[in-house]
Amino acid sequence: MDTEPFWDFRYTNNDGINEFSNAIEGIQNREFDGLIINQFLSENELKRITDAVNNMPLGSRHQVRTGYTFPIAYFEADERSRNKGNMDSQFRQWYLDRKEMPSLLGIDVESRIKSVFKSLGGGRDAIILESPNSEMSYMPATLRVFYPEKGGIPIHCGNMFNQMLPNLYSDLNEKVATKNQLSYFIMIQPAESDGHLRVYNLEWKDGQKVVSETEVTLENGTIVSSEKEGELRSFEVNLVAGDLIVFAAGEIWHRVDSPLGNRNRITIGGFLGFTKNSGDITFWS
Repeated sequence: MDTEPFWDFRYTNNDGINEFSNAIEGIQNREFDGLIINQFLSENELKRITDAVNNMPLGSRHQVRTGYTFPIAYFEADERSRNKGNMDSQFRQWYLDRKEMPSLLGIDVESRIKSVFKSLGGGRDAIILESPNSEMSYMPATLRVFYPEKGGIPIHCGNMFNQMLPNLYSDLNEKVATKNQLSYFIMIQPAESDGHLRVYNLEWKDGQKVVSETEVTLENGTIVSSEKEGELRSFEVNLVAGDLIVFAAGEIWHRVDSPLGNRNRITIGGFLGFTKNSGDITFWS
């Protein structure tokens, strides 16, 4: 593990956003690799969200091995839809979940995210995609609650989702330039210890595949492990409550380390890219 970052992550705050008025395209083009907006959400906003999350009805929580999400996340939704052949019913549910999210979380997170993406978008609009075959919509963000010592998110990068999530990406690929898509999330509550975003000195190339939670097969067939010393370098991206990160997660392999201690790790986030027809920014989860 490296103590110094080898990717170009830049930092600002809400007052400095104007200096990054075309940051989303800049990150997409790899002029730099990520942007962190410190204290994007205020202490009052964070308290309202954490209070709401702590009191969230059990029926709204979608249980996963590491904790729970609201609503059901894209990966589980795609897997569930394969038995039905389409995702129409899931989009109807996401539409209802999207309408419920502001009251469930205590603030309108979608509007806050849309506003900052417009500020970082070089004059582009920020929109939510309509779903296929209906007047419903994609889900713009997912709440993720990680319980301590239940695991994190295995090594991955966004460019592998085309192969892993065929139902969702069959529609997305028609509307969005998903290759080299970006990821974003807001740190609502960090774990007591660990639970960091960890990025690796490995960039996507066609032919790479995930072998296990810690191993990747390279395009030449070599298997590399994130656990074996000397095979992959990494560094931790340490975020505090209220920080928003946008980074080149489609190309840069990364993971979330398992949270430790006695406090849940809470984030709200998803993915973003440019629409094919208008060039607007769109975000989904």
